Amino acid sequence: MKKEYVLKIWRYAFVLTLLLTTWVRASATHIRAGEIIAEVLDCDGLKYKFTIIGYADTGSDVQFGGSVLDFGDGTDPLAFDSRDFQVRAGLGGEFDQVVFEVEHTFPSPGEYLVSFREFNRNAGVLNMINSVETPFYIETKILIDPVAGCNNSPLFLFPPIEKGIVGLKFTHNPVAWDADGDSLSYEIVINKQSRNKEVNGYRFPNDPKFGGKVEGGQALAKYEIDPVTGDLVWNSPGTAGEYSIALRVYEWRRLAGEWVQLGFVTRDIQIIVEETANSAPVIQQLPEMEIVAGETLKVTVKSTDPDGDPITMGAYGEMFEVEDESERPIFSPNGKDPQMPAGQATLEIEWTPSCSFIRKAPYSVLVRAHNNSSANRGFQETWSLWQIRVVAPKPDLISAERIATKAVRLKWADYVNQVNCEADQVEGAIAKIYRKIGMEERDGVQSTGGALFDYKLVGSTGAKQGYFDDNPELIYGATYKYRMVLEFANEYSGQTALSDPVTVTIDPDKQTGETAPVLTAVEVTETDATNGQVSVSWMAPFEADPQIYPEPYSYAVYRGEEGKEPDDFVKVGSAQSLTFEDRGLDTKSKSYRYFVLAETPGGKKTAKSGVGHTPWLEKVEHHTFIKFQWKAQSPWLAETATVYRDKVDASVPGAFLPIGTVKAGNEFLDKGEKGGLSLDENYRYYVKLSGSYGTLGLLEQMAKSQIIDAGLRPPLDCRPQIIFVRPVVYESKFWEYSGENQLAWLIQGDGQCDGLTYEIYFHPTSSVTEEFERVGSADMLSYTHFRYDNNLGCYYVIAKSSDGGVSKHSEVWCVTEDMILGLEKEPQSLINPNPASEQTEISFPSKERGKGFEVLVFTLSGKFLAQETGEVRTVPFVLDLDVFGAGVYLVKWRAGDSAGTERLVVKN
Repeated sequence: MKKEYVLKIWRYAFVLTLLLTTWVRASATHIRAGEIIAEVLDCDGLKYKFTIIGYADTGSDVQFGGSVLDFGDGTDPLAFDSRDFQVRAGLGGEFDQVVFEVEHTFPSPGEYLVSFREFNRNAGVLNMINSVETPFYIETKILIDPVAGCNNSPLFLFPPIEKGIVGLKFTHNPVAWDADGDSLSYEIVINKQSRNKEVNGYRFPNDPKFGGKVEGGQALAKYEIDPVTGDLVWNSPGTAGEYSIALRVYEWRRLAGEWVQLGFVTRDIQIIVEETANSAPVIQQLPEMEIVAGETLKVTVKSTDPDGDPITMGAYGEMFEVEDESERPIFSPNGKDPQMPAGQATLEIEWTPSCSFIRKAPYSVLVRAHNNSSANRGFQETWSLWQIRVVAPKPDLISAERIATKAVRLKWADYVNQVNCEADQVEGAIAKIYRKIGMEERDGVQSTGGALFDYKLVGSTGAKQGYFDDNPELIYGATYKYRMVLEFANEYSGQTALSDPVTVTIDPDKQTGETAPVLTAVEVTETDATNGQVSVSWMAPFEADPQIYPEPYSYAVYRGEEGKEPDDFVKVGSAQSLTFEDRGLDTKSKSYRYFVLAETPGGKKTAKSGVGHTPWLEKVEHHTFIKFQWKAQSPWLAETATVYRDKVDASVPGAFLPIGTVKAGNEFLDKGEKGGLSLDENYRYYVKLSGSYGTLGLLEQMAKSQIIDAGLRPPLDCRPQIIFVRPVVYESKFWEYSGENQLAWLIQGDGQCDGLTYEIYFHPTSSVTEEFERVGSADMLSYTHFRYDNNLGCYYVIAKSSDGGVSKHSEVWCVTEDMILGLEKEPQSLINPNPASEQTEISFPSKERGKGFEVLVFTLSGKFLAQETGEVRTVPFVLDLDVFGAGVYLVKWRAGDSAGTERLVVKN
């Protein structure tokens, strides 16, 4: 299913032209960005063509030259000058695309790092030292391996010079295209000046030095890349100027079931950040879409401009680069960047992919909206990454036929003869079979990639073999739907679209007439530890042949506890009617499972019904809400769950009334929206599940849980008191901050506060506690939160007891930008180390001299031990340790306007 592409280095030059036409000329000197592309010329002969693509300022007095290309194979590096380069002058009037091509034959298979080094970079790059004197260096790694096969480097369809705006999120996507169909992954790296040396003084663009913050917020700027899509985000620039960044794109190929890295390309990128009042266009975000090969996808993408400026739109991706122009998407209005009316724009894309585009990985399309300000405010652009998955036409699932016993046989048409694709594109396919009970199709049933709501995978087989489903879960009287997909075994591992469903009802066996009763309800009717009761209901054997199963029937009811298999159930009673009351149970602490079978007057028994289950309801009590979860296994499709509670209506406080219904899931939160909730009241709850077998004429199925008591729980009187939230900042060539925050707190309370655990909650930008999320737990009075990207954010802590009690949360403490910028390295303790002596010294800040101080000492569990007061002097304060045993203590101090908390380690 391989698609033949032709690498055309020049094809995307027009993109740069469009991108740069409105840029103001920058006063720089030389090379700004670039990459090395490797193309196989003779796979067996180990011959490659390397293309060095660079970007330089138009009209610069400094020309490309003095360059060195090292093939990494021990041969002499290739030196060349400006006469060896081809120049595409006047790209936007500001930048030239400079290209050098060379062929090279490697001596043997192996891994080679091909590198290019050139003097000099352009001047004035903010995030490195002395860029104009810093060499420009890029590298590409290739793997020559007969087992892996031929391999070309990915080609980048979007140029590496981009524009950013102060205060607004910047995004870049290289639109990487791999001609061989290999999988790609992305990583941020540091720009280099030689093979083993990074540029001097490099700072990532979100370094606090540049003052950037998350767009619309106060958190420090973020700089990250999506390793799957290649979306690089800098949110957001804080200082106008020029920045150099680099990313690495890795190639992966699946060989013998393992992913093998074939190499990488390192791209050096330049971002030009400007100040402007121009607002960015707003572009419609498109969801991932699935298109069947041979069918036509038509999409209209809309964009609006808040300032009413004219908008230009375009789209870029590998499908636009195929050699056969008839297979490329069509734009309407015609052209890649059609000009639209001021303030709004639409871009219509139409694409009919052939079978050669079928693959597992989606195609990435970068949709661009770019405005042109009429008030000399520069231009702004917005990107939207859109993914399209191309699948083969759906298989023709012909029938689901009911055969012997409870089995079902599936048949489908021969796929190769069904679609207009070459045989080798669908050979070796595997059929995957999905099944669900019931007729209803919920939203999302045909989601991309074959994920099916309510369906479950029941088996797989060869594409031409058909499928025999004799799973014992099949139930007489139930109606099932089947669907299938084919997954291909070729190098791209694509798949078909999901088949249309076929339906079958499990009616009596055609040869033996075997059938079974249909279970309709399993309900806890009395909740008690010794006198609990469960009501089991059913229908007579489904469509029983009276000649084989003459009436009247007697029914045997079998029961098993949770975890028991049906063969281990025990008979608990008989009935002549269609209901059985199972008494003397512990329904308060146990859940039970049941099945029923019928017996004729002559002693002939039917098959077993499906196995029903009493739902098990559990609670989590809080001082503002009660959370309920339930477990249930039913032979039918559970469609809704309704939670009932007493004391909803004051006029009938003992009546159980519905307070909420869940259509999918097994969790409900009672916040008191119906009937209110009070700390002074205790409430009773149960959940009732309803569902269907999907067969006409069968009753609605029902399952009811035990009743449980629940109420709002008074908050645990052990509220944590945070004593510090402190960023830890390390000296590093990568970061001036670590993303590591230390928290410590105390507990004020009596003996009930012993043996607590603690949960830590966090939000990166908000102090609104409802938006916080749990990030960790601790069993002592401190915690370290590792965030990795930056330190900013807010915290609170709650205490929990072993019996489920929960305290009110602490006050919210935040790590601020001022705290970050005020630190240059890991904070140093004011408390001098204790060298196994009986005293330790505390050095207060010199600015507080002459002011009063207070020192408090606590155990790690929060027990107060000592207090000292005095006046800050030029000499340190001496704290006597003779009252403390060996261990770790918390020292909380305040001196004038300064305060803090430190750990004190006392040694023997």
